Amino acid sequence: MVQGADIVVFPEYSLTSIPKDKGQVKERPMDDAAFRAFFRDTASRVPAFEEDAIICANETDYYAKSLRMISCSAYANGVYVVVNHLERVDCSSDEDKDCPSDGFLLYNSQVVFDRSGRVVGHYRKYNLFNEPGVNITAEPMVSTFHTDFNVTFGTFICFDVLNEWPATWFKHQPQVENVVYSTHWFNEHPFHHAMQAFGSYAYAADVNFLVSGYSDGPTQSGGFGVFHGTQDVYSTMNVPVTDNSLLVVRVPKTRRASQPCGQVHAATGLLNLKDYLPGDLPVETVYKLDSEGKLDSEDKQIKKLPLLHFSEDMSKYKSVVVKPDEENRATICHNETCCEFHVHWQVWDKQAEAMARDPDYKTYT
Repeated sequence: MVQGADIVVFPEYSLTSIPKDKGQVKERPMDDAAFRAFFRDTASRVPAFEEDAIICANETDYYAKSLRMISCSAYANGVYVVVNHLERVDCSSDEDKDCPSDGFLLYNSQVVFDRSGRVVGHYRKYNLFNEPGVNITAEPMVSTFHTDFNVTFGTFICFDVLNEWPATWFKHQPQVENVVYSTHWFNEHPFHHAMQAFGSYAYAADVNFLVSGYSDGPTQSGGFGVFHGTQDVYSTMNVPVTDNSLLVVRVPKTRRASQPCGQVHAATGLLNLKDYLPGDLPVETVYKLDSEGKLDSEDKQIKKLPLLHFSEDMSKYKSVVVKPDEENRATICHNETCCEFHVHWQVWDKQAEAMARDPDYKTYT
């Protein structure tokens, strides 16, 4: 843990990763039954935050060891922790008609611990993306939690950001100006890249958007950072290989901008995975990586791998290259519609400027 940090956020599937077979860079393909069987013992029960439970103190196998260790670490380091973990809810098909035949419900969940290791927040992902065998709640949950540094956070997971609920709820809640978000984002150029989606949501909802992303080279997954509503983008990173990274940011506790923002809405025109049968997924060209996510020194040939994302036909668009440290001016036309662009890059320390201007400027880390 980072000394002096107030809150730490983990990526989606960072503790209960989808397995890879030995020597393979791709995640193991699984159907519903195989996915549920693999995670039956890996997934953890999660206490409702109303129970006021500190699972670090529970030394039985009722809760997964990985989740208990996070609870203990939150206490040992005196920090709030938001962690994504698969959740198991035992049920009986005799008593619950919605209970699966294998006797448990499986959720992709967000669990929040306070500084004492106590569960103070809980959310179950509602909008799934290629997650065979994972269940969803009957209605989307809205999850918030309040901290001792006087910030109320909302939280949701990955593909939720491209759907109306629960993501749009936070736009209209004046008490929630900060959202923490875990993701295993599959980047698709040019219109479905992580930074575009995260920055767009933060701007539209006008919230501090704390994004923790899973970096995995073979699936082109990655992208994380802190986005400050309509006002700025703080540090962001996009690690192109499978690796661990830590980003530390001091985030201002500011109110929303007074000007109205564009309405938040669900994205449209998204491709549906069910339209592609197994074996028919589009194929992308990627470099073969070794077990550490590096280019294989013995096989530098480009290899075709089926990836779970889709390519845009760029022949339909016109584009120009933006050069850093230069004045970029261009007029781009499509049929009878033309747009003029003037792009200028300038880097400055906006946080230091704001702190100098406002002696009451408050932050958290």
